[in-house]
Amino acid sequence: MNVKVLANIAYNNIFILSGVLFPVITFPYVTRVLGPEPLGVVNLAISISTIFIMLMQIGIPIYGIKAMAKCDGIEEKRKVFWSLITINIATGIASSATYCVFVYIFGYYSSEPLLFVLIIPSILFGFSSVDWYFASNEDFKTIAIRTLFLRVISLVCLFSFVTESSDYNVYAFIIIFGNLLANSMMFLLACNKMGYYYSKLQFSDIKKHIQPLKYLFLASIVSSLYGSIDILVIEHYWSAEFVGYYSIDRRLTLIIIALVGSFSTVLIPKMTKYINSGNDADFDNLFLKSFQLLYLVNIPIITSLFLFSDEIIQVFAGDSFLKSALVLKVLSLQVLFNSASNLLNIQVLIPLNKEKVIFNSGAVGLGVSIIFCLILIPEYNIVGAAIALVLSELTVFLLRLKAVYELLSVKLLSKIFFSISICGIGLFLSLLIVKTVIGYFVTEFIMKVSFVFLSVIIVSVFYFVVSYYLFVKEQVQEG
Repeated sequence: MNVKVLANIAYNNIFILSGVLFPVITFPYVTRVLGPEPLGVVNLAISISTIFIMLMQIGIPIYGIKAMAKCDGIEEKRKVFWSLITINIATGIASSATYCVFVYIFGYYSSEPLLFVLIIPSILFGFSSVDWYFASNEDFKTIAIRTLFLRVISLVCLFSFVTESSDYNVYAFIIIFGNLLANSMMFLLACNKMGYYYSKLQFSDIKKHIQPLKYLFLASIVSSLYGSIDILVIEHYWSAEFVGYYSIDRRLTLIIIALVGSFSTVLIPKMTKYINSGNDADFDNLFLKSFQLLYLVNIPIITSLFLFSDEIIQVFAGDSFLKSALVLKVLSLQVLFNSASNLLNIQVLIPLNKEKVIFNSGAVGLGVSIIFCLILIPEYNIVGAAIALVLSELTVFLLRLKAVYELLSVKLLSKIFFSISICGIGLFLSLLIVKTVIGYFVTEFIMKVSFVFLSVIIVSVFYFVVSYYLFVKEQVQEG
């Protein structure tokens, strides 16, 4: 990977790290101030809105990067940019109207009218989210600086205005309109380069994007339901309180998935250019190294989530959320399956125009999720939801992995993967011993968490060093 790619990965990590640090700082405060039930109400509303936001986006956040990366000149870029924006404006209006009908018919509006009205602008003005434009230009610096600045403002507002459990609508307002403000700033910056309108735009310019977006749109429907069906079923069979418990674990794992997969989005333009130039060897090599890196990084993360779930929940959410510790253990596997599946999507299937594979695998995963949610949640509550999610993620990953094996001449399960796995077993056993020793000798909470944190850092660093010098270094030199 060259210096520009590494710089973009660094900037993308700043963007994602700010997304990690924001909840790291705010979680302990928000969970303790709001409590499980009000937090569950907000998370339920956001989960419902996510369905309609993803319907509005119809896959453009990913497709847009590839479409813009293919453009040669500024005139072609302007045409593609405004074609996609026009599509998003139309889908935003349609999705907003559908959302209003949905929350009214199913009684969500009558229970929390203000909260569900607050969400409408995030769907209607969703077209202003143009990170795909900056990503296609490999301009991750702008994204990182904008996001960091606005998250600081949101942080100040959160601590200033959310002071008691009844402030959950204020909390939702800060989240929703903080994102809208960030998107608006990026949209204006993009328009400054692409123009504030494009008079030469024809319907034929828009129409040619419909077919490629078809399967991504269908995949968006699947993904939106896929990410929310468990929460909707929990709320139906149990209550918003349990949505609150479950959402904490989902939030933690999704943040980690975004962090470990940050380099995937950065590499889309480069992977697309390799395909367009017929450079199959470099394409295969870059993907293989990415997959190996993802696996290497995932092992200590999964191990830490599984072994220290109680301590993590206590730090992030407090003792009142300890019911969700077992859920975090189960969802630790989601980090591996989901991040690997996303990598297969972004680095192989999308550059090779295999959107149909993405949709089909997602549809099967959704079916698995619905079946197991309906079987497990009524009996096992949030633990059943976690098991259903992991099973569906595993299904999607295996289907996409099968497709990638058929497309590329790479061997993912090579000697290096078994070697890293051996190191991972050593890391797990080491941290298990650490957990046992700390649990036996240390009783004071702050000291216990401090020892756990230092132990995880030390053991993980040793794991990375051993893995690199024994196994990875040779592969890098060969590549």
